[in-house]
Amino acid sequence: MNIINIGNKFINSYLIPIGDDYVLVDTGGKNSFDKFLARLQEKNIPLTKIKYVFLTHVHSDHAGFLRQLLNKSKATLIYNDKGKARLEAGKNNLNVYVSSLTNLIASYISTAFVDTTQRFPSVKTDNYINFSEQPLKEYDIEFIELAGHTSSDVGLKIGDKFFCGDVCMNGIGSNKRFPAWCENKFELIKSWEKIINDADIVTIYPGHGKPFAKDDLKKYLPYWKEHGVIALFRKKR
Repeated sequence: MNIINIGNKFINSYLIPIGDDYVLVDTGGKNSFDKFLARLQEKNIPLTKIKYVFLTHVHSDHAGFLRQLLNKSKATLIYNDKGKARLEAGKNNLNVYVSSLTNLIASYISTAFVDTTQRFPSVKTDNYINFSEQPLKEYDIEFIELAGHTSSDVGLKIGDKFFCGDVCMNGIGSNKRFPAWCENKFELIKSWEKIINDADIVTIYPGHGKPFAKDDLKKYLPYWKEHGVIALFRKKR
């Protein structure tokens, strides 16, 4: 299977073939749509070939140009509609914990520019399918509910590959495969355990960073069971 990463060096956006068309896993930042179209053109993939957009969770770097994409492509959105209010608000939940002191400093800097870094064009649409309906079962794609990074995390499994959004990370800001931010460390650990216990999964495709072996989660899980995380803010913003 030819998985195409159509994202950039900071944010992964994966194209998964389904017949003659594609499902796109996550978009990118709100100002990245034109560059996304240019990368599609480089790959000779018409925008109309994207039939579904799967959103792993509602954060600005994953849903940034979702509204533009849905309007232009007429694709159908697949996501966990527990995140509907957040998607319609167009703003990240900042009531989170961070996984290191470095991430704490970086997060304070980032959140100082809320309108630039933490907001995105709101998406209000009824043209979506909740992941729990398993709409791509005919293509052997399974959607699996996760939690912890946000309250509406979902992963996508196809064969031995698992697309986890930011429940796991391997890029800038990650710490032993743990994401820079989480809303609930204990729920995130349960999500890791769910992934680890799935015998089919071999390789994890994160929203940030390069794919890595599932065995990495086994290696680092004991560390995160013992170590704490740091509150970014004391109340929701």
